[in-house]
Amino acid sequence: MRKPITAGQAEKEINRLQHFLELVNNYETDTLEKWIIKEYALTNSMMKIKKNAYLVHKVTLEKYYIKSVILSTPKDELHKLVKLMFRYKIKKNSTNVDGL
Repeated sequence: MRKPITAGQAEKEINRLQHFLELVNNYETDTLEKWIIKEYALTNSMMKIKKNAYLVHKVTLEKYYIKSVILSTPKDELHKLVKLMFRYKIKKNSTNVDGL
């Protein structure tokens, strides 16, 4: 079961999500790096970015390049959010294997 939420919290969450959608929908992808940022915001997946890069741009991208673009110094607000999303996903997926 999900944690109970108040009307005020729901309104803040709706505003946060609407702002994110506006950033993504209005994001100009005039460079490959910006295209990678937008694709990560849309898919949250480096593998899907690799696949879509080949389908859309006929370019083969390596995971290390995609990761380096995402983790580079943010140049705009969406890039900053994508970097946070990426770090959160990495932290969430990492496991402590000490003692195994």
